[in-house]
Amino acid sequence: GYAWAPPLMITEMCALGTLQDLRRKRGSEFHWSRGAACKKLEWAIGIARGMSYLHGLSPQVLHRDLKCANLLVTEAHKGGDAARDAPGEVRICDFSESRVVSQAHKPMTACGTAFWIAPEVFRGVAYTEKCDAYSYGVVLLEMCYNCSLQRFFAPGETVSQDSVAIGMRVVNGWRPHIARHLREELPDHVELIESCWDDRHELRPSFRAILGSLEKMSRGEM
Repeated sequence: GYAWAPPLMITEMCALGTLQDLRRKRGSEFHWSRGAACKKLEWAIGIARGMSYLHGLSPQVLHRDLKCANLLVTEAHKGGDAARDAPGEVRICDFSESRVVSQAHKPMTACGTAFWIAPEVFRGVAYTEKCDAYSYGVVLLEMCYNCSLQRFFAPGETVSQDSVAIGMRVVNGWRPHIARHLREELPDHVELIESCWDDRHELRPSFRAILGSLEKMSRGEM
């Protein structure tokens, strides 16, 4: 359940912590594959479905800080020692940076976490719900890298996690590094990630379109 005044959200206990925690501790247990049995794909679909719901509300809700650290993981089953540590679904959380898009279209401030912030947000210009699509592309790459931010940089590339420095690079076209093996093994995933990163926000897919692509992957159609 949830309430707008005061802002309040109630969800079930997510005993496995954040998706970032889980991926860093147990990343070797989960791999990308085609079909509905892929846990990573199930999570990606769940996140996209939740974001599609938020963007479909009237008035529309922008999350503005979508990342694996703001995604909680439930247990697959209640009770039973064998299933206690089995990950279930993902829940979107931490709406502290969220914004309701009003009819007045008031200017929105820059917010979020550097690696996940879209270039138009860094530029300080008006932005839309497509800023969340950009963040989602970074989330997919996080899942590929078991949430290791060091792998966002190419071998030999200068590593800096300073927010201002990252913002300058993103505005000038820099994006996190996608390793060659990902391009070779997961071309459909990489294509989706890069479409979410398009510098022209109007060309980024909506979450409804993202969800459609992921569901095709789940059915083995891509």
